[in-house]
Amino acid sequence: MTFEIGAWGTVALLTAAGIVVSFISEFAMSVAPRPVFHLFFAPGVIVHELSHLAAALACGHRVTDFCLYRSGAHGTGGYVCHEWADTGWVSDIECLAIGMAPLLSGMVAGYWLTWSLCNGHFVTLPQFGVVYCKIYWTAWVSFLKLVASGSFTTALIAYLFSSITASWLPSWQDLRNSIRGLVLVFVALAVFIALGGLLPRVAGLERIAVNLLWVVLLGHVATLSVSTLVFVLSAVWRLAGFGKDILEQSS
Repeated sequence: MTFEIGAWGTVALLTAAGIVVSFISEFAMSVAPRPVFHLFFAPGVIVHELSHLAAALACGHRVTDFCLYRSGAHGTGGYVCHEWADTGWVSDIECLAIGMAPLLSGMVAGYWLTWSLCNGHFVTLPQFGVVYCKIYWTAWVSFLKLVASGSFTTALIAYLFSSITASWLPSWQDLRNSIRGLVLVFVALAVFIALGGLLPRVAGLERIAVNLLWVVLLGHVATLSVSTLVFVLSAVWRLAGFGKDILEQSS
């Protein structure tokens, strides 16, 4: 069964799905024991904070403090503190670039890793704007088949891809810092869409858009896969600890 929702409907669907996936990933991070957090989320957290740091320095902001990775009760990620002079809409765009930097770097890294994972050939998807009801299942099966049938290198690429995509979405603090810049971008995007009929097609842009769609889909299913694994390992970890406490109390 299929339904057609158009290009912007596709973007809205993927955005909504991304928000749900992000909540699941955040919950997995919150319940993961420290060793499990280190194993599955550390690479993605480091890339996330490095993206903020690089964007802040590129925008000329003064970085007062940063931590690429820190460990709390369950591992709490890192942070980048920066200061800047408010220069109106320019500052808004700079804060947007800094806040969204992990998403941009995650998409670039995800694009390259997906390219490597698929040996330079992205899986053929329906034309941009057409979404199949079972497309997430198809993407999940394709991802698992790639991992299961590949070499150690393939498994390593899939691991890095899963860790990066689990942390590529902006945090709530990132969104708060970027809100005014997002409003400006949405206004500019609305104007762009309104003039869409007057703008020439850029050669290859549609193909890149379809490939990015596949990267986002794989990113979602990779994050769900690693979150599911984290939930299972966390449950086993706690049951093992519970069993150990019972044995110690009975001895």
